[in-house]
Amino acid sequence: MTDELNDVAIIGMGPAGITAAIYLVRSNINPICFEPGKIGGKLHQVKEIENYTAFLGTGVELAKEMEKQVDHFDLDVRKERVISVNPNEDKTYTIVTDNKEYKFRSVIIANGMKEKPFEVKGSNKYFGNGISRCAECDAAFHKGRPVAVIGDSNKAYKEATYLAGIVGKVFLINQGDEVKADKEVIEEFVAMPNTKTITGYKIADSDGERHLQKLSLVGKTDESKKMDLEVDALFIFIGATPIYEFLGYMDIVNGSGFINVDGSKMTKNEGVFAAGDCSDTKLRQVVTATSDGAIAAINCATYLRKLKKNQK
Repeated sequence: MTDELNDVAIIGMGPAGITAAIYLVRSNINPICFEPGKIGGKLHQVKEIENYTAFLGTGVELAKEMEKQVDHFDLDVRKERVISVNPNEDKTYTIVTDNKEYKFRSVIIANGMKEKPFEVKGSNKYFGNGISRCAECDAAFHKGRPVAVIGDSNKAYKEATYLAGIVGKVFLINQGDEVKADKEVIEEFVAMPNTKTITGYKIADSDGERHLQKLSLVGKTDESKKMDLEVDALFIFIGATPIYEFLGYMDIVNGSGFINVDGSKMTKNEGVFAAGDCSDTKLRQVVTATSDGAIAAINCATYLRKLKKNQK
C-alpha cells in the first residue's frame, strides 16, 4: 500500500468533474483526476447544445472548450480506470486503479451514468442525427414536428408527456411484453391530445438523409405486420445505470443506484462527495452537472482545511 497521502481524487472528467477540479485548483488544492476515456465524458455523444448559457454548438465543441481549461490549469489527469474505493480506519480512502494504488483524504465521484445500449438500424445513413436520450435537451429542436419515444417505464411516459407539450405528434412505442409505468403516469400521457401509444411492434429499420425521417416497425410476433412512422426524432428511454461498482461495501447508494448526497454534495461517508449524473438529483443536464461540481469542490476544500487544522 502506498504511504503518500494526497488531498483529493476526482473520479470522472465530464462537466461535473472538470468544474470540481477547476474550483479546487483555484483554491490552491491540486486534485488527481481519473478519466480512462475522453475529457468531457458524454458530451461527445451530444449532437447539439443550446441550453447551456453563452454556448451554442455541439457536445464535442463544448468538450474541447472544457479541455482547454483542463490544459490552462495544468490539471493532473490520469488515464486510469478506478477499480475500487475503500475507507480506511484513519478516515482516509484507498483508491485502486488499473495502474496503481493511491491514498486520499477525500474523494469526489463524478463519473456519470452508462446508458443501456439500443441500436437503431439504418442510423448510419443520417449519422444518428435526430436520435436522443434527453427530452429537456432536444425537444426544442423539434417544435411542432412528430417524434417517437421508445420505452415502457415511468420515465419514458413522463418524458413523452413533456415532449407532447412542445413537439407535434408523439408516438410512444412499447417494445416490452408489459408496461412498467404507473397507471396515473400513463393516464397523463394518454390525456394529451397529440399522443399515440403503439404496442405489439418493434423498430426494424430507420431512414433519413441528414437526420431521421422515418421509422419502420414490424410486429413483435408477426413480422409480416408492418408500420411506417414519419418522425423528426426518436427519443430513447430504456434506462441507464449509474456507474458505482468500484464503491465496494460503502453504503452510499440508494435503491435506484444513485449516490445519496446532502446539500453540500457530501455522502454519509465524511470526505466523500458526489456530483453530476451519478448522484441522486432531479435534473441531469450540463448546467446542473457543472453546478454540482462547483458545490462539491467548495465544500471539499472546506472539509480539507478543517481536517488539516484539527490534525495539527
